[in-house]
Order: sequence, then structure tokens, then C-alpha cells
Amino acid sequence: MERTNSQLEKQLKIVIIGDAAVGKTCLLTQYLEKKFIKKYQKNNTADSKTGIVTVGHRNFNVQFWDTAGKEYRVDTIGPVYYKTADCAVFVFDMTNRESLQYIEEKYGEFLLYRNLSRDNPSFPIVLIGNKEDEKAKRSVPKEEVNEWLNQNDDPLYYEVSAKDEAVVKQVFDIIVKYANGTPKETLEAIPVLKQDSVCSLI
Repeated sequence: MERTNSQLEKQLKIVIIGDAAVGKTCLLTQYLEKKFIKKYQKNNTADSKTGIVTVGHRNFNVQFWDTAGKEYRVDTIGPVYYKTADCAVFVFDMTNRESLQYIEEKYGEFLLYRNLSRDNPSFPIVLIGNKEDEKAKRSVPKEEVNEWLNQNDDPLYYEVSAKDEAVVKQVFDIIVKYANGTPKETLEAIPVLKQDSVCSLI
């Protein structure tokens, strides 16, 4: 049954930030289309995906802005999305240490454009570590991630698999709630399913 505009809560804008090949597009495709992209698809510039999602008993019209990584010069595009986003999601690849370093660069840029403080940003920010199933290839120690979280006011953090539909849905449902104003403390209390697999090609 097709939903009418009157049934929608409101439109939410969520920006997804991370280096190329960390799995941003794959995660969004899994969440919105319930399918896993096996072949890596390069984004030459920022892309937009929109979907009507149901979280609990509420419907949301969510626009996700999927930014390109550093191999593409999008400095003039990304900041435009930063300024009107309701939530920022930073994604890194747990098998690629440089991808977390890239997050540090873009996180500072995001705070600057939104005029936010690093110690208390007062804005919905989420960090996601992708490719959780590739434990043997993990090159980003948990201690290093925890240090980054502690230095940046402990944003919500999840380790996920883009192959795992159930976990991706649960995490992104939490993100939608966060973008819609649910307090961080409430969301931190939500247990997340144990991941069994993670995206290996994104």
C-alpha cells in the first residue's frame, strides 16, 4: 500500500562521510533496498539516496547524502550537505587504518562548517566501523577507536557488516531516530544484534 505524504513524520537529511571504498554505498543499499552490492562502485561525486523507512510505528522520508572519498575532489560539494544535515554518519573500514585517519580530517571539517565544538558538539554524530567480519584483516585496533571516541565526546559507535541485513537495519533505524531528535542516552541503551559477517568488497 502506497503511503501518502500526510502519513510521513517528516523529511530527514543524513550525510554519510568516509573515504572511498569503505562501504558507504553498500551500507545504504542494504538498508534501503535490502540487497548487498558485491562489486565496488566508485562515486565520482556525492550521491543521494532517498527512501521511506518505517522505524517503530513511525514513517520517515529520509534523504541520505553519500559523499565521495578523498580520491575525488568534492570539497565544494560536501560542505553544502554538512550545513543542512540532521545527522552525520562517519564510516571507516576496519581493515584500512588510513580510513580512520581520513575520518579525523573530515570530522574537523564538519565541526567547522557547522560551528560545533569538539568537546561538546551537541549534534547527532555516529561513527561506524565496517567490514567487522574480516577479523583477520583488521588493522584498526579497538584501542585506537576508543581513543578517537574519547577525544570527540563519545559519539554513538557501531561495528557492522554491510552483508548483514538485520544488523544494518537495526543500526540505521537507530540513526534515523537520532536524526529525529531521540536523545543519545536513550539510543545507547538499545542492544545491537551480534554481527556474523561484514562487507568484503566495498
